[in-house]
Amino acid sequence: MSSPATVRQYARGVLDYARETNSLDQWRQDIATLLALGEDRTIRHFLEDPRLSLTERMEIVGKSVGDQVSTAGLEFLRILIEDRAVRLLPQFARQVLREADRIEGIKRVQVTSAEALTDELRQRLRNALGRDRKTIILEETVDPAIVGGLILREEDRLLDLSVHTSLKAMEEQLARV
Repeated sequence: MSSPATVRQYARGVLDYARETNSLDQWRQDIATLLALGEDRTIRHFLEDPRLSLTERMEIVGKSVGDQVSTAGLEFLRILIEDRAVRLLPQFARQVLREADRIEGIKRVQVTSAEALTDELRQRLRNALGRDRKTIILEETVDPAIVGGLILREEDRLLDLSVHTSLKAMEEQLARV
């Protein structure tokens, strides 16, 4: 089975379970912790190390993050280890979080601005972006290099309204003249 298909299969299973048990919020927390484990190269190699028994690996994980992950989350990690699929944790986490947002009517938008957003601008953005009745969560980043304006990114869509990009486009047009 290919990695994208495997990721979708795991994500579907977790989301179905989360809906049945009304535990989507708990799974969001579990996934954040599991993602941290999966993104750390040293921990990932430990989890994939065949020289250690599955029981040994799970005992150590339980001692280190057991209070941060539900029993179901630890069981899911055990399944990933058994299936030799720990490397898929980052893709799995993104897939589940994206689907959980869709289920709950949440739209996450990354906003990059030259200065911190004011409360008024933040609310105007939420109103403009939330026309489809979704809850808008703005993930804000300040980058003085964009000079002014905004860069908005939602999943694979990008709207670059920065002064830096506008100046660069003008520069390229002038170079062609």
